[in-house]
Amino acid sequence: MSLLLRRSDYFWADLLKRVDWYRDHAGPDTAERFVNSFRVQRPFQRILIFYRFDAEHLRAERLIHGARDLPRRLRQSPYDETD
Repeated sequence: MSLLLRRSDYFWADLLKRVDWYRDHAGPDTAERFVNSFRVQRPFQRILIFYRFDAEHLRAERLIHGARDLPRRLRQSPYDETD
């Protein structure tokens, strides 16, 4: 059985924040590469996607760098300006 993938608002906020960071710190080419390959290719393999699922949906909840304080980051809103 295949599940329908949904992405939460927090997932999209995390993704946009990460794209902005790469654009500002590594350039627009790296930001574009991130969007096209963050799930598969180096150096983006450290980005973790956290999921929830039920009988019908697989929901991508968050997208966070694996070197972060994950318990704290998962409780923190991606809209919070602190990094």
